[in-house]
Formats: sequence, C-alpha cells, structure tokens
Amino acid sequence: MDYKQKYFKYKLKYLNLLRDQIGGEIIDELIHETETTQLVEKSEDIEEVLCINKKPGCIKCKICKSVSGDLRIIPHNFICKYNERNIYDPIIKGNRIISTSFMNSSISVAILQREYGIVNTMTQKKIIYSYAAGPCIVLCMHDISSQRAILGHIDTLTIDPLNKFRTFLPENCDVYIVGGDNSTKSLINTILKQLKSRNYKIKFAYIKDNHTSNSFGINCMTGETYLNDSVIEYPSSHEEEKRLSYFTRIATSRSELNLVNIT
Repeated sequence: MDYKQKYFKYKLKYLNLLRDQIGGEIIDELIHETETTQLVEKSEDIEEVLCINKKPGCIKCKICKSVSGDLRIIPHNFICKYNERNIYDPIIKGNRIISTSFMNSSISVAILQREYGIVNTMTQKKIIYSYAAGPCIVLCMHDISSQRAILGHIDTLTIDPLNKFRTFLPENCDVYIVGGDNSTKSLINTILKQLKSRNYKIKFAYIKDNHTSNSFGINCMTGETYLNDSVIEYPSSHEEEKRLSYFTRIATSRSELNLVNIT
C-alpha cells in the first residue's frame, strides 16, 4: 500500500468516526427533545388563587385563566403557550445531500402508509419516497457502500417497524427520520430509542412538524434527498390503488409493515 492509499484509508476512517460522533449527538438531542415533559410556567405568568374548596394553595395561569388543583398542575387550554400541543415548529437536525432537481418519475417508487420497500443497483427504480407523513413517520436507511436504500411509512398501529430494517447494518448506514407531529411524539421517541439501542446514528431529521404533513425521498445511487416541496406526488398507478385499497381494509388494526416488491 503506497502513501496515497494509506492517506485516503485513514482519511475515510476519520470521516466515518466524525460522522458517527455527530450522528450519535443528533440522536441524543432528538431523544431529549421528544421526551414528554411538563412545561414550566414563568413566575410572571401565574398567580396564587384559592382552590375550588376555597382554601389557598392553587395557582392560576394569567394567559389562559386555567386553575390548578391542589397538586398545582395547571391544565392549560389549547390556545395557551404552555399547552405542549401548541408547539408547531419542526425539529430539524443534521445534514443531507439536497437534490438540485425534481424527482424523476420514471425511476421513482412511492411507499404508502404501513409499507416499506428497498431499492438498489439492480432495481429499475432508484428513487424511493413517501408522502403525507403526519402524524405518520418516514424512516429511511441508505447503505452508501452497497448503494441500496430502505424506506418505510410508519403509523401508530405498526408492529415492530424496525424489524424490517435489520439487514441494514448501523456501521454502514445513513439514517433519516421525517414526519410526525405532537400527537405522535411518543412514537418518534420510541423509534429513536430503539435506533440508539441498536447503535444507529441519525444523518438527518425533520420531525414534529405540526403545520403540515411531510414527504421524503432518496436516490440510492447518488444519496441525493428530496424533502417536502421537492417531492412530486405522482398520480397513483393501478397497482398503487390496489395497495391503498388493501391498507384501507386493515387501517384500524395492528400489522407489520407490508413489503412492496420493486423491480
């Protein structure tokens, strides 16, 4: 092995270690930010009041006028800034390769709710994507070395969704998680903790967007990604209509992710 080969070998090793470190920090931050916590009211926003039994010891929110019980926990209403459901800004972490063009429909395949699929060098379809994720969650792994990608569209009734990703090893993968909102924060948190327990690192996250549903896609060959407006929701094919019809029949019952055969 000559000097240049050794240099590039050690540079690649360094970049992988740096990627793992950053990815590990991102997943820890995401886990923390999706934990269910009670928001702490600022002192200037609350006042001492009598409880319902006319005894002292309760507090009242000056903003929404809600009054606590003797445990001093205020049930803030929806319009109040202290109501956690009223946090709308998405959590965005990490980096991705942003495509400079719109998706090419001829090489793209859509994954519908409670489905997953895999694209690689052998499939005609090179871009795998999903849309309308909210409160659902899109989870994607991209194996850079083998140029293959797996993507699943997860909802609250999905049984053990990470089981379908087991052939994608954490040391080889960039992991993307997109979608969800305040109503599925606990599901996002559970998925993140499961990923961490299996040593996966997060490459990019765009989660808990309460304004709208989200879309995400990736090109398995180039690693280019498509997010929201850059994802084109193509008219459903006959085959996709059949898959959607099948999901409609099982929508209210729990099931595993269903494999989409991609050629």
